[in-house]
Amino acid sequence: MRRPNDSIPEEVFTRTRGMLDAAWFAKHQLGFTPDPQQERLLSRRWSRCLLNCFRQWGKSTVTAAKAVHQAWHFPRTLTLVVSPVARQSGEFVEKAAEFLRRLGVEPRGDGHNDISLLLPNRSRIVGVPGTEGTIRGFSSASLLVIDEAGWVRDSIYHTVRPMLSRTGELWVMSTPNGQQGFFWQAWEFGEQWERVSARASENPRVTPSEIARNRHDLGHEKYMQEYECEFTQVDGGLVSRHAVDQMLSKDVTPFRGDPWGELCHFVEGPRTNVAGKVEVFLGVDLGQKCDFTAIAVLERYREVANERDPRDFGFVISRRFDIRHLERIPLGTPWSRIVSRVAELSRAAARMGVTTIAVDATGVGSPVVESLRKEPLGGRLAPIVITGGDQATLNAGTYRVPRLDLLDGIAIQLENGELRVGANVQHAPSLGRELLNLKRIHRASGTSIGATDTAEHDDLVFAASLACWAARKF
Repeated sequence: MRRPNDSIPEEVFTRTRGMLDAAWFAKHQLGFTPDPQQERLLSRRWSRCLLNCFRQWGKSTVTAAKAVHQAWHFPRTLTLVVSPVARQSGEFVEKAAEFLRRLGVEPRGDGHNDISLLLPNRSRIVGVPGTEGTIRGFSSASLLVIDEAGWVRDSIYHTVRPMLSRTGELWVMSTPNGQQGFFWQAWEFGEQWERVSARASENPRVTPSEIARNRHDLGHEKYMQEYECEFTQVDGGLVSRHAVDQMLSKDVTPFRGDPWGELCHFVEGPRTNVAGKVEVFLGVDLGQKCDFTAIAVLERYREVANERDPRDFGFVISRRFDIRHLERIPLGTPWSRIVSRVAELSRAAARMGVTTIAVDATGVGSPVVESLRKEPLGGRLAPIVITGGDQATLNAGTYRVPRLDLLDGIAIQLENGELRVGANVQHAPSLGRELLNLKRIHRASGTSIGATDTAEHDDLVFAASLACWAARKF
């Protein structure tokens, strides 16, 4: 669309051109210059679109630009973005909020949803994690985006699909996650879908040396899935061996001190925490006679890299989760001693910073939690009952969290490279073995997670998962 000389006011031309072309709007009004693949995606109106793209292609930025375009030009509309976990939905809203600032709008929530934006024209942008309890009640979405669709459960997809308005757009975006789930089925067998493939080897931002390095580091099969968008055959494992291998990091320093004494030294890791404070999360999986009680101590922080994002030239900020302490309390230890040990660790953690203690309150955990309430703890106590349901709830100070949510959450953090474990932390190799022992089991009734070797313990996995869940939640 070209502007006839002086026949159309500049403001009218800009508004009309921006409404008709989201790529032009992103480039000229949001300050985001899309690459050719991203421009193709933004330039068209897609009734039903499947985007199969490689890691770090920029899904969240493109999605945020599309969402702001939709909300900005069409008053009183709803844009709904569904992600596997709340963290991803939150990052999407952060990017959308930054785009709104570039339009001169100070972001604010809609007053009803934690992860949301309300525009002056009453349009809303809402991000929700992929649990059924968080997405009930939405309807008539003008734009529905399912991000990281390969990790969103089929039941969630079937729940949100009817929420799209009759004339709305549906974007389903993901890196492949094996030959399973609705994303793979739609890509391979679905009808009336537009398909867009964004391979690393076809992208001008990815150099041949990067491709060669990633192929070497990941191995052929994993590289083809993560970077060349192929739906490789899955072995059913909860996490890949590559993710487990890369989680062990020498950059994550363990706590110093006698494991059965106080943690007497806190050593800063080689990074800058832009959150401005130390935040520590304890995960406690309780056991006594047959299973160990396991404790994981995790530090959460935001790290600024010494590089700029090529898309918006801002410094890259990564959210990190580092497990800096793991321990197993010997079998047969009295409950009173276990309670004292958890309280002792919480007080040691409190000397470092803000602390949350996520304790398994399932079964025998309930009286242990009551005993902990009487102890001088170093932080907030978050009792968690592990359930077989499909949504997390809070009642009378106790959280009920699905087992699948706990394990899926830690799996996604590992695959995304967000979660690290100190290579020199005691029991770190055992945690890796426990993770590799877990597999997904797909049945007509739904997906569950079980053990390949039933003789292997899973206490360290659940302690780490509880700490990770709390670090994402609070």
